[in-house]
Amino acid sequence: MSAFANRYDFVVLFDVANGNPNGDPDAGNLPRLDPETNQGLVTDVCLKRKIRNYVELAKSGEPRFAIYVSEGAILNEKHRQAYAAIRPDKDKVAKEKSLHPQNDEEAISLRRFMCDNFFDVRTFGAVMSTGINCGQVRGPVQLSFARSIEPVVPLEISITRMAAASEKENAGRERATATSAARTVPWAASTSCPTVSIEPTASSRPSWPSARAFRKRISPSSGKRWRTCSSTTTPRRAARCQHAS
Repeated sequence: MSAFANRYDFVVLFDVANGNPNGDPDAGNLPRLDPETNQGLVTDVCLKRKIRNYVELAKSGEPRFAIYVSEGAILNEKHRQAYAAIRPDKDKVAKEKSLHPQNDEEAISLRRFMCDNFFDVRTFGAVMSTGINCGQVRGPVQLSFARSIEPVVPLEISITRMAAASEKENAGRERATATSAARTVPWAASTSCPTVSIEPTASSRPSWPSARAFRKRISPSSGKRWRTCSSTTTPRRAARCQHAS
């Protein structure tokens, strides 16, 4: 596969039904919302996590597809793997708590090892200068926040179970129930605008004004809503972008 030589902007459209695409830890894990528009949000970090999880499942055990940012990972130990490969005859590599490249050539070799072995390092980039220093990589793929096309209304649905967790909970009740809550979005369609770029030039930048095909705005004078389409909208989609009260 040939290397990318230009910058490419594209839109990813996905929908969510009865799910929580990105819980907000500051709001009791409710789906993230834009407080001004009530549109659902999915952060770029969450989207990257979903990509990492897919690659980890689909390419499990294959060379070059290890995941750098994984659950419970000790990042410095992954950096140590690079030093062990670059300095195979140095016993101190396995014991030292702080390691740094000795020259520019070694720094390049360390970054190359991390890119060759870890999918997310070569895709999204990484800051690897924590204690055991492998430098920094700026990844060619960057993601923006995803935003739902329409406002969404999160629902908190209570569920119960018939079994009790303890004798105390079960005492005095004919049928023990325990209540918990499921936080979901009934349905939403969201868009994200990723960018793939390596050495972008002025001629390769997109000429269209916005990556989102649909946006909803409020007229300050009349309060009416209308949908607007970017110049990338196809004729079929454009037919649906008509003024509505």
